[in-house]
Amino acid sequence: MKNILMSKSLLILITGWMLLISGCFLIDDSPLKSPDGNDIGKPRFASGPSYGNYFSYAEGMIDSAIETFGIFMENSTTEGTLDNAARLVSDEAFLGGAYMAMVQEDIFRYTKNTFESQFTVSPDSADKKYLKMASQIKVIMALYNEDVHLLVNKSSGINSVTDINTGHIVNLGSPGSGTYITSTTIMNAHSLGYTAKNDDAAAGIAKVVEGTYDAAFYVTASPSSTLRSITSGANVKLIPVQMPDSQKIYSENGTIRAGDYPFQDTDVGGNIVVKTLLAVGPAFDDTDLSMFLDYVFTHADQYRSYNDKWSELSLGLSMEYMRANPQLCNFKALRYISGYSQLSDSSPEPYFYSEYGISAYHDMATELIWLLSHNLDIDLREKNSTGSWENSYRMLNGNASMALVQDDLFPYLTDNNEIYDSMQAASMKKVAPLHYEYVHLLINTNAANWTSGTPPTNLKELLTDTATGSASQPAIHINVGPKTSGTFITAMKLINSYRTMNTSNADVPDVADMEGMEIYYHFDSPSDAVTKVSHGTYHAMFVVSGTPFHRFYSHDTWSIETDIPNTALIPALFYDKDNDGLTIDNTPYPYAEGVLAGGGSAQYEKYPYSSLILPADIATVRVRAMLVVSPLFNDNNMDIFIKSIFRKSYYKIYPADPDDLDFMPDPLWVPVKKESLSAAAADYDTYNDDVTGAKEYFVKHPFGWTKESAKYYLTMFPDN
Repeated sequence: MKNILMSKSLLILITGWMLLISGCFLIDDSPLKSPDGNDIGKPRFASGPSYGNYFSYAEGMIDSAIETFGIFMENSTTEGTLDNAARLVSDEAFLGGAYMAMVQEDIFRYTKNTFESQFTVSPDSADKKYLKMASQIKVIMALYNEDVHLLVNKSSGINSVTDINTGHIVNLGSPGSGTYITSTTIMNAHSLGYTAKNDDAAAGIAKVVEGTYDAAFYVTASPSSTLRSITSGANVKLIPVQMPDSQKIYSENGTIRAGDYPFQDTDVGGNIVVKTLLAVGPAFDDTDLSMFLDYVFTHADQYRSYNDKWSELSLGLSMEYMRANPQLCNFKALRYISGYSQLSDSSPEPYFYSEYGISAYHDMATELIWLLSHNLDIDLREKNSTGSWENSYRMLNGNASMALVQDDLFPYLTDNNEIYDSMQAASMKKVAPLHYEYVHLLINTNAANWTSGTPPTNLKELLTDTATGSASQPAIHINVGPKTSGTFITAMKLINSYRTMNTSNADVPDVADMEGMEIYYHFDSPSDAVTKVSHGTYHAMFVVSGTPFHRFYSHDTWSIETDIPNTALIPALFYDKDNDGLTIDNTPYPYAEGVLAGGGSAQYEKYPYSSLILPADIATVRVRAMLVVSPLFNDNNMDIFIKSIFRKSYYKIYPADPDDLDFMPDPLWVPVKKESLSAAAADYDTYNDDVTGAKEYFVKHPFGWTKESAKYYLTMFPDN
């Protein structure tokens, strides 16, 4: 077998010799073409400072790219992670852009939060490069863990992070480095006062040794050659670094051993570690990605001659990271790492999955299928399902090209900590945020069904002591929808938030303990469960639906009373220790506060005409319906389709003739907007809720979009 560790100059000579014989290149150092055919310049691998691990480690990746992609990448020295990420999404390919790069795992959180913070203060001046990095960079694999080194001068009196104060000088690393990202994240989390410096890691460490600085961060794998050069007699030491208890966003199982460095007397345990990742930008062509990954893992041991951290490369490390962060990963890479081979590279089946029967999903799917046919000449047929979770399953297995899902499905799948669920999350690429789905909690109002003789007035009361049963063990029957539905996901999230209640908790001394309640869950479809709640078979039921849910209103004023007597809708809010679940101020991600507008008289109410189950406005939570496509769906003209969706919304909510008094806007389409709209300013809007437009939604949720969708939304922001 060819010696893969021969110098690249020798490889190029051999390639030239083979050209003379066979007339074909094996290595191409000419400008690359992106998947859309554009010239992206001479390929570069963005690594890091020449003295760091990234630079030497990158040589193995460059060799693997030669052998599999047939391209030669220049190993470019950079400041580090942030600099590398910027190069991956750079439009200036000839002026320092990168085809592949090494980055730290916290690059995504940092770039997303940075842009969102800037956008909140001044939308037009927020630095677009951060949003590009957050939305367009994809992870190929996890490589190894790096240790957070915090070197302090012993004379500073610093023995823990919390000892740092306004009198101390701390080096955070150069602004383009991963050290800077991690150190600022740590220091901001602890809310510490200090004087910040931004020397590169090596210079900062040297100044701590000489006593000019009190402390310096350096995120690198241990042992670091830079730190090993410090003599045993130096007046410095390394101390542990952790995050506050409320912000544990890094693993803290790292240990820097005393034997790694001449000056260190004790091990540094319980220390923050940060994963190093291999990442690519929007110009990357993943056609031969599985061959590249296979080659990398097969030859890892031989690449140890470049850097010993190659000995730590494993499928397990990538599996751990990708399982927790599927929307940040290249789908083909995740499929390779997980070993999931059921889904082929062929096009998915031409079906659009919605929901069973009369529903907002069905109404929306009908319109979107029409838009596809007339704008992109793509013919999809609607398929009914039990809801969001089933739709994601259909997407993963190639049964669906498009689908509608609730956006709380993504964290639900990831939180399950199963690779198959993470594969489902990765198999749904976002296209557009659509209508809002509202949580409806319907109860039986017959006093005989409640221990107190009074029906509950909110979810907290429903889950504590108001249902019938024995005095020692109250029992309640709740329908939470099919287990493969979005209703089930949201209902269980709401219910489980109340399991934090405990009378022994000093923060919530007046809240009853939920453990004394026997809850029987049922999984009927919402349409079937309505009748059972009305008859008293079930005490309550959830349905998460666009408004109005067809069983909860009628144009005939007598129909509700006749069809579902003894029922009412009550507020369904998340529990939190500050307000016992009675207000909407602390609604958790990805939910938002919402209102079911009652009264039954206004022309544009969520529940128009008479609605005995909704006599007044009810506070609840809402979740966004998302249009998603398979990662194997051809999205080349996705921008045209998205524009057609916004045009359709405009026609649905504004009359062609401003004087047309008979025109009634379609409430389902009111939230489908390019930009946000406050309830006070919304024409025809009686939702009493703000409308978050696609632009602002993209800012808050930049991960997991199709490549072309992300490009389209980025055009809404000014270049700066």
